[in-house]
Amino acid sequence: MCILPAGPPPVTPAGSEVKSALERPGDRRGEGPGLAAARLKTFLLCVGICFSLLALRLSWLQLVRWSEFAAEADANAYREVHQPVSRGRILDRKGVVLATSRPALTVAVTCQDRDRFERRLGVLARATGVPAWRIRAEVERSLGRHYAPVIVARDVDPVTYTRLAETALELPEVSLGVEPVRDYPLGPAAAHLIGYTGEVSRADLDAYPHLYAPGDIRGLGGVEAVCDWLLRGEPMAAVYEVDATGKATRLVATKRGRPGSDVQLTVDSRLQDVAFYHLGEAMFRARRDSGGLWAAPGAALVALDPSTGAVLALVSRPSFDPAAFTGGAAAVPAATLVGHPLTPLLNRATLGLYAPGSTFKLVTACAALEEVVVREDEAVPDPGLHSVGRKKCWLRGGHGQVRLQDALAWSCNVFFYEVGLRLGVDGLERWAREFGLGEPSGLDLCEAHAGFGPTVTGPATGGEPGGTVPGRAWKAASFPDDPTYWPAEVMDAAIGQGGHTVTPLQMAVLTAALANGGTRWRPYVVDAVLDENGFVVARAHPEAAGVVQLSEPTLRAVREGMLRVAMDPGGRYAGTAAHVFGPEFRARWGVDVAGKTGTAEHGKELGLADDAWFVGWAPYDDPGIVVAVVVEQGGSGSRTAAPVARAVIEAWLSLAGAPAEKSPAASSACGVPPDGFPPSRPGPAPSVLRAAPRPCTWGTGRGDTRARP
Repeated sequence: MCILPAGPPPVTPAGSEVKSALERPGDRRGEGPGLAAARLKTFLLCVGICFSLLALRLSWLQLVRWSEFAAEADANAYREVHQPVSRGRILDRKGVVLATSRPALTVAVTCQDRDRFERRLGVLARATGVPAWRIRAEVERSLGRHYAPVIVARDVDPVTYTRLAETALELPEVSLGVEPVRDYPLGPAAAHLIGYTGEVSRADLDAYPHLYAPGDIRGLGGVEAVCDWLLRGEPMAAVYEVDATGKATRLVATKRGRPGSDVQLTVDSRLQDVAFYHLGEAMFRARRDSGGLWAAPGAALVALDPSTGAVLALVSRPSFDPAAFTGGAAAVPAATLVGHPLTPLLNRATLGLYAPGSTFKLVTACAALEEVVVREDEAVPDPGLHSVGRKKCWLRGGHGQVRLQDALAWSCNVFFYEVGLRLGVDGLERWAREFGLGEPSGLDLCEAHAGFGPTVTGPATGGEPGGTVPGRAWKAASFPDDPTYWPAEVMDAAIGQGGHTVTPLQMAVLTAALANGGTRWRPYVVDAVLDENGFVVARAHPEAAGVVQLSEPTLRAVREGMLRVAMDPGGRYAGTAAHVFGPEFRARWGVDVAGKTGTAEHGKELGLADDAWFVGWAPYDDPGIVVAVVVEQGGSGSRTAAPVARAVIEAWLSLAGAPAEKSPAASSACGVPPDGFPPSRPGPAPSVLRAAPRPCTWGTGRGDTRARP
């Protein structure tokens, strides 16, 4: 095999090498000195512009915004901590204390080092008896106040407090103190009326930074919430200087506070206690006497002064112990009350919506006389069944020939079926609204009242419902597939069923208008504000919400019919509540009572018992008190609700000085309340009537469809 030698390497001409060397990158011989100088000037110009902008920015910050940044620096260097002052008292109309403040022992934790705090959390939990998750939650709610103690337990028992004091050297994070907490002498009897207090939430702090500081206490319901701006006063304040980590280095200054003002109510504590007891007794008896058919899970009562609208008593059951929100170790945890199926936090007297049943016949009777669709002496036949819709009267066989006052006294359904058809749904709706139904009554617990508009804006307290008044527009909106208002539905509306919903407070206002001649007074609870010496600095004034334009003959006829309801023992038929009041009541107290019973049906398909109603006033000739009572699923209004009204009226007469023997003691058996709710306030029964210890009753409810007395 022949291997040929490699050929000689290619020869590059010498001129080519020189040309390549001259064209190598980086060779700047082709650039002139002018271009380099231009680039240098551009660079220096950019640097100069940057320094100029920086100088302008610094000058603007120093000369224009210096005060703003100085304020922010001071804010970062100083912290203000509020220290509570004594909250104002809540008094009844006679000066009896309904809510006051008492000194209570507190346990607080300071978190200046988060890592150390987390390591010591278990030790702190075991020492204080407060769960670790709760301590962590309270500290996180403190919004980074590393310099100030955060209260993790209020109203601590003396044994725990003493034990912690003895181990103070081992627990430098724990501090002990004394803080005013609320005390409620009536307990559950006035819980919905008076309300309760609690620590402000993060939402409160974000929404009202001018009003609240972390750790502040505010009212959370009832009078406590509505009058919080009066009761809370001005808290003491301490200003601390803090370092970069938020740790307090020294106390800079303190500011004196101002104790809260006292608030006096229109309520009588003795009536409140009597009403609460007898509502519970009625609920218990309804369940017992019906063999469980009447569940009676809840009830409400409102008592008013018909000449002013002042609230004399306002009760809702089931209730709760306001002390559950103070943080005491013995209190039922507030979390068990929130969301409970029995809704004990619901104020049924002002927020509960029910069908009024036969109590609405008062409106129908007034409308019929004013619209002249029936005469006072006109007899309407009641064979027990109306020809339209075959709708029955509650009395088998009917009442025979019935006049208007008879129809009220006996609560004759067929009479009001006929009158309702003559009026039509438009007439019924118009007169219902004339009496204030379908709109809030204007109670000052839900909105500002004359003379008491808050000067400091705070959290809303919740509105009062207006209920519903059935009419053509309501029917079209509720039942778009069937907007026609049929005759049978008009008949139901005439007896307080078929879409009507009212609150007990609205029915009390309606009844007061009949008692006083037609004026619808705005109900109010707060009567006066007192200074630290007990002098009145502001007082509420009665305020008319409207006047029902009723002629004197109409008022006389309807009022006489209501008198027969409560006081007529016989004739062809007795008044539906005559067995509760009647001649025996007149002989004992020397006065007559006017009233109207009602029994509102839910509909058999729901399987619920009827709601029991009674509305009325006393004395008949000189009205001094109006009472509205509803017992959810309590069965008969005359059997369940009317006795409660009698007990409250008797208590009012006794307090007014009417001579009479004491009311007999009531049954005392009750048993243990279910679901772990706090029992009624222990101790003797209401002193006015010397009844037995109050029973314990709990529940919930509504109301809807037909009516009996």
